[in-house]
Amino acid sequence: MKGEKEITIANFNCVFGENSDIPMLKEFKRIIFPAFNYFEKRKSGRAEYFFYEIKLINSGDFGFYLVGKVVKRTNLEIKSEMKDENTLIEVDKTYGTAPFSEFILLLKNHRMLFAPNQAGSPSIKEFKKLISHNIKAIISANHFEEDGKKFKFELDIFEMPSEIALTKELEETESIEYFRFEVAPLNNDIFDESDFESLSKEREETGSKKIIKKYENPSKMESIIPKIKKLYDMATYSIRIKKKDGNTKTIFNSTYKEKLTHYFPENRTDLENYEEAINLVYSDKRVSRLSKDNENVYNETFEVLESLKK
Repeated sequence: MKGEKEITIANFNCVFGENSDIPMLKEFKRIIFPAFNYFEKRKSGRAEYFFYEIKLINSGDFGFYLVGKVVKRTNLEIKSEMKDENTLIEVDKTYGTAPFSEFILLLKNHRMLFAPNQAGSPSIKEFKKLISHNIKAIISANHFEEDGKKFKFELDIFEMPSEIALTKELEETESIEYFRFEVAPLNNDIFDESDFESLSKEREETGSKKIIKKYENPSKMESIIPKIKKLYDMATYSIRIKKKDGNTKTIFNSTYKEKLTHYFPENRTDLENYEEAINLVYSDKRVSRLSKDNENVYNETFEVLESLKK
């Protein structure tokens, strides 16, 4: 990780099992780590996607984290170019290109830093498609099963909203047409808001894949806005608002992504820059928050992680 980077923060929320109650770290050695190191490339149109330079690092301050690149390899076709300022000519050229994005996945609480290298680099959406593809491939190739059925997993990557930008937008809102959100299986995270946590427990008790709730035309803005802000990066949501200027707008998780632009010195090691990147965001409690269950699972799997470190 070198040069100027624009970092997005997200929640890599992955659970396993028929009841979606097996935390990611419990399957890290058997499924997750092999999936990030899977040899087969995912093809989409003319492009192919794969992970590259995957490393497991143990930091005294942040614990174990996984770093690497997601690469998009394709061919760029050039059919025309400017010969000079006044002359457009037709050409037939092809150049191989491989834009990439870098990521840091904190294993204690599965928060992720994601940094595209250039325009055209893989997005978080493409990252999710690739790791989902690889997890499925690992499960199928090894015939992993539960009660005679193929071993299941659920993966969501929730992008962390910018609290400042979201608050500003909501302050300029005249009314809310609807607020819709989905409570899916969480990887040992706990909602700060009691209503959301109750729904999360209800989902577990009923064995539901997810609970979808929708508030229509809520009139008490002072009550609904704090709820929206407390979803953090733990659910998929959409909000249809009417602004004070009369315009309407739909806000999604990714509308106001938490982004941080920072320059990482070229003369420093990757490890030094990884640590600096984490330090930049770790003061945000949404990044550093660690539930007791996540802490317990991390401690239980610590020796397993240690055995995988090269």
